[in-house]
Amino acid sequence: MSITLYHAILINAPRSQIFPALTTIEGMNHWHYGHVTGAIEVGSLMNFDSPTGLKFVWKTQEMELNKRLIQVC
Repeated sequence: MSITLYHAILINAPRSQIFPALTTIEGMNHWHYGHVTGAIEVGSLMNFDSPTGLKFVWKTQEMELNKRLIQVC
């Protein structure tokens, strides 16, 4: 069985400021409470280890600078 969840976050800021926060490991480490490793580029994996022990892995499927980011967790 497969479950799909589409998730969007609305942020009142210029894309040129938000995009680096979501597409760099340094930016994601500031965004999340936990530790982010890996890479954020098409075909690569980004790992998120939370302080509670939960672990998530995202694979970047599409990335268009300042326009579009699609990741699968």
